[in-house]
Amino acid sequence: MRYLAAITAQELNVAEAARVIGVDAGTIRSDLALFETVYLVHRLPAWSRNLTAKIKKRSKIHVVDSGFAAWLRGQSADSLARPTAEGAGPIMETFVINELMKLRAATELEVDLYHFRDRDGREIDCILQTPDSRVVGVEVKASATVNVHDFRHLSFARDRLGDEFITGVLFYTGARALPFGDRLMALPINLLWNGQSVSSL
Repeated sequence: MRYLAAITAQELNVAEAARVIGVDAGTIRSDLALFETVYLVHRLPAWSRNLTAKIKKRSKIHVVDSGFAAWLRGQSADSLARPTAEGAGPIMETFVINELMKLRAATELEVDLYHFRDRDGREIDCILQTPDSRVVGVEVKASATVNVHDFRHLSFARDRLGDEFITGVLFYTGARALPFGDRLMALPINLLWNGQSVSSL
C-alpha cells in the first residue's frame, strides 16, 4: 500500500511494481484487486480517443483517501502547505480526482472519467466524457499562480476536438477564477468543497 501511495496520480506499471517490491506480478495484481474491492485505491483508465498516434494506455492509480496517501508518504499537512512542498502535486491531483468522483455520484452526472497522456509528454490529469462524446478537460496545479503555458495541453485538446470540447479547467490554490481564452479557465480548488457548484461545467 505504501508503494501505491508513493505513485498516486501516476501510471501503474505492474512489472515495475513487482520489481521494486520484490514479488511476482501476479501478487501485485491480486493485491491491487483487493485494494480496489475495499475502496482503498481506484484506477483511472487511459482515454482511448486518439488525439495523437502516440497515446499511452496505462491506467493511473489513485489512493481513495488523499490524507491517507499523504500519511503513507510521510507528508504532514504543514509540510504540504509550504509553497515549495515536494510531492504536493500528486496529493492535490489525487484529491481533485476523488472529489470529482464524489461529485459524479452525488449529482448522478452521466460522465466517465479518464486521463490522457501521450509519448510527446502531453498530459491531462482528468478527462470527463459525456455519453455523446463531449469532454471537459481538468488539470491540477499545486500553485497559487497560473499562466498561459499551464494550459498548453488543454489548448491542444480543445484545438483537436473542436466543438466536442466543452471546457478546460485548471484547479489551483489561488483565490480567483481566471479566464484563459476560448473555453479555458483557472478555478480555485476550494470550489470543490465550499458549496459552490462546478457540476454545470
